[in-house]
Amino acid sequence: MTRRANPKRLRRAVMVAAVVTSSMLGSFAVSIEPASAIQSPVSCANATLLNGSFETPVIASNNWALVAEASVTGWVTSATDDRIEVWRAPFQGVPVPNGSQFIELNGTQRSNLHQDFATTPGETIRWQVQHRGRTGVDTMEVRMGDTGAPLVLQATLSTGQSWVTYSGFYTVPAGQTTTRLSFNSISSANGNPTYGNF
Repeated sequence: MTRRANPKRLRRAVMVAAVVTSSMLGSFAVSIEPASAIQSPVSCANATLLNGSFETPVIASNNWALVAEASVTGWVTSATDDRIEVWRAPFQGVPVPNGSQFIELNGTQRSNLHQDFATTPGETIRWQVQHRGRTGVDTMEVRMGDTGAPLVLQATLSTGQSWVTYSGFYTVPAGQTTTRLSFNSISSANGNPTYGNF
């Protein structure tokens, strides 16, 4: 399927320089306020994400591409065409919050994007994500949980046309050795399901 060349239809993206780190901290409430501190994943290598800032595959500078899910290391999409939209800054003047690339969650349709990673029951995971609306305020959810059960809502992010950093904590339940982190598209400012949620 060929993607539109018309710049009016070129969309905006979700974040997502995602960072997941863990520590044996105890139970914390999820914070949905913008966070300024960044915890190094180096100290918690057992709970780091693959390709957290979507740097693979490399897209041409100042461009975007619809990439086959299999080419985006670590990530799985619910999109029926198995495509993930990757942007490389400074396409359409959108800066990047981390690295050189980010994704638009609403690629060819409203969808979710997730990654599964190994965890230790009882540990507390700190998640962090950058989110930005494309044409106005876009809304997405961050969910985490067991891969075989409904995921637990961590935060609902409604963000305008500036990058905002959000973070929170998730304590891994007993018996859960694999945890899923999921970004779910809820709505776009212009109502178009192919736009929004960088």
